[in-house]
Amino acid sequence: MLVTGALAALAKSALRATVAPIVEEAGGIAVDAAQGAIRGKIAGRMSAEEWADVVIGTVDALKDRIVAEQDMRYVGGEIKLTMSAGKQNMVTLSFCLFFLDGAEKWQKADAACDIPAARFTLETLEELAAAGEIKYAVE
Repeated sequence: MLVTGALAALAKSALRATVAPIVEEAGGIAVDAAQGAIRGKIAGRMSAEEWADVVIGTVDALKDRIVAEQDMRYVGGEIKLTMSAGKQNMVTLSFCLFFLDGAEKWQKADAACDIPAARFTLETLEELAAAGEIKYAVE
């Protein structure tokens, strides 16, 4: 399925953006969780909130893993939906997480993927058209 593959790519891309030792083990867990959530809702359109709920599980797992295994402190982040630039009928779903390492240097884990607009509710698409983006804080 296109959407399942897109979110799987999002999770894998985010995991690659972090420190390498986490990637292999955590990647499978995070991707499986995201794919399972999407399979349960794939029949219809989902709202921005529902998409954020699907992604937050993957993002939280990634965040917790980085904090636990890389001795970093989580500072903050966001999940964002935007109309894809130059790609008609696509919505970009992305997230960005910020950490401080042991030397108090900023580290970032981020990823994005394009999802067909047909997978979003009309209300969400109208909100995106009017506002340009929808953001959710990752705490």
